[in-house]
Amino acid sequence: MVNLTRAEKFMRTKEMYDNRINDLNQEKVRLSDELQAVTAEYRDTLEYEALNGEPVNGKESLLKRSEQIKIELEEIDSKIDVLEAAKNRELAEMFPAVKEYKIDVRVRAKEDYEDQIKEVQKAKAKYLAEVKKLNDINGQIKKAQNDYLECKKATGNDKWEEAPIFMINFYEGKNHVNNYEPVGINYAEIIAAHNNGKLPDWVREYLETGDETKLPKVLVR
Repeated sequence: MVNLTRAEKFMRTKEMYDNRINDLNQEKVRLSDELQAVTAEYRDTLEYEALNGEPVNGKESLLKRSEQIKIELEEIDSKIDVLEAAKNRELAEMFPAVKEYKIDVRVRAKEDYEDQIKEVQKAKAKYLAEVKKLNDINGQIKKAQNDYLECKKATGNDKWEEAPIFMINFYEGKNHVNNYEPVGINYAEIIAAHNNGKLPDWVREYLETGDETKLPKVLVR
């Protein structure tokens, strides 16, 4: 047996009543169309009799059917009223439990949410550690630059030159000309992931496939 949440039970109940009411409304449409046709046929028989002075067989049965349809339509309206009232009453009785369900889920989810924050912090630590490795690589360039400047100074030229370290785009938006993505996680991406559950296309594709060709190009300057 499927274990439904209180919200799902609420919606199942609503759907049950709505389906019954919808079936009755469809029957009401069918009967209304039939009533229109029967009325038109009855009117035609009266017109024929008036113009020709001859009685038409079946006129009474048309009138009888017309009255019967009207009774059936009234019964359908009564049934719809009963179902609407029953639906509103039952849903009103069920709704407090749905509200409690919402509160219970939030209470239970708080621990999971806090645990996931720790996972995010761990990922952040790993991310920043990987970024630091870029600095370590640039440190090799800085050391070589300092060695070069020392040797240059020994030749009598002490003009300072900036170390040609590598730079990348961390936080700025995408370079639309060359389609380069920033390496850093910008605010819009964090909000999209946290508030809307959306990931950039390349992130989703990489996570699904593990294919490194899905990683975006990075402009190294």
